[in-house]
Amino acid sequence: MAETPAEEVRAGAEPSTVEELSSGILKRVMLEVPAERRADVMARRARRFPAQVRLPEGVSCDLPALLKLEDGTEVAALAQLLAAGSGDAEVDESYPSVRADWCVLPRPYLGGQDAHIHHAWVREEHRIRVSSGYLVHGARGEFAQVPQDKKTDHFPSVPGWWSEVEVPVGFPARVPLVVAYFGSYLMGPVEGHRAYATLATHWVVEVARAWYSDVIHRGYLWHLSTTLMEGIATLGVEWFTQGLGDQVSTTLVAMTALHNQLDWENIKPYLRRSKRSEPGAEMDPPRDFVHCTRGAVQGNLLLCEGLGDSELPYAEGVYRTTPAPPSGWAVSGRAAATRRESQMLPNLGATLYDTSMEAALLASLDTMAWMTRRVSNFFTQSGNDAESRRTLAAEVTRLAVGHEFVQRLLHHGRRLHRDGGSSHSPGWYSRGGPGSRVGYPWSYPPTPSGPGSWTPGHTHPRPGYDQAYASSAGPSQGPGDRMNS
Repeated sequence: MAETPAEEVRAGAEPSTVEELSSGILKRVMLEVPAERRADVMARRARRFPAQVRLPEGVSCDLPALLKLEDGTEVAALAQLLAAGSGDAEVDESYPSVRADWCVLPRPYLGGQDAHIHHAWVREEHRIRVSSGYLVHGARGEFAQVPQDKKTDHFPSVPGWWSEVEVPVGFPARVPLVVAYFGSYLMGPVEGHRAYATLATHWVVEVARAWYSDVIHRGYLWHLSTTLMEGIATLGVEWFTQGLGDQVSTTLVAMTALHNQLDWENIKPYLRRSKRSEPGAEMDPPRDFVHCTRGAVQGNLLLCEGLGDSELPYAEGVYRTTPAPPSGWAVSGRAAATRRESQMLPNLGATLYDTSMEAALLASLDTMAWMTRRVSNFFTQSGNDAESRRTLAAEVTRLAVGHEFVQRLLHHGRRLHRDGGSSHSPGWYSRGGPGSRVGYPWSYPPTPSGPGSWTPGHTHPRPGYDQAYASSAGPSQGPGDRMNS
């Protein structure tokens, strides 16, 4: 690896004390950190950035030096672009303005290494945006040590339009460098000046880069907001893929086509990390991504998991009921299952731990009924020849049955929780309230008495059990049920 030119590196390593920093915005921020923590913050910064690279000639920004040598070209272009702005509202302040003129990022915009290489920074940046309401680049690690009442003076807040361009947890898009080097420009009284347009444009480019990267490297097609998709369309496929060849252009077009074809609101939430389904919620939040081929196949991006709709484009050997491949992601925000559990029954152990015996029984009966209807209707419609039997065996796999069971288990667990819970469910009598594991999770409470009571261990159901089961239809029609309707 080529050494950093000596003339581009300041004498010595990263300053070890705040006093050694050159005067400027970073030094003022560091002085807000409590004195007893400053040494640790500076030591951590020195480990991450062991050498200070000189800023380009004539550039003045929030940091006294470049974080790395490769940033020099972009920082110089950003400084020139922002300096040419009037400072007044040049664009619509209520909507993210995206235009190629506002982009100074070096090409190529697509391709390269796996975007998840910066996963730790991405996760921290997203957490700060959601929980604290500040827009902070991962390199500005001092943010966490600045007192809460001082943050507003030194870090930009999330723009009012940011919710329209936010991405799910786990999506590997990093906050643009304009926030790290020129965050002070984003603290003005008006959100419509050039710095915000530059931020919005660079964010759309970064999202497109990460979106394409996850398809190529991992086979994940993420769900993006309508505003982000409009931003990508505004810049255009040709602009993104200039000089990258026909394959990149074809893949980006295919990604957009499949993304717009999917009904994201109604896809079952199987793999996700963005939200946890709240107990009692009538429906799960929409899915964050689907599994797909790692690039276009004959001009189309193909699905590698069944989504219940036979009209969607599937890869060879994938059917509308084919479960998602094991990936380590969780069902509705729960902890990920082990590899063996994922291969056998998706997240079954974690799901059973959080549900009652009654929910498990109802889910088992529902799943057996689904299998019976599925097999019966299949042979009624398709016949009993060898080809039909092979097709049925490919669709009703052990994983497909396991997935149906887990979905019904989650449904009944939420329904029982909402209706007050089963009398033998740990959450019904724990000291921590419904759903809590505090109390007596492996023993029964004192036996209820009086009309309508039910004693754990008896074989007869408590009053209302048959009615509750009769009224429960399981989750909103599984793949096999949709075929029968």
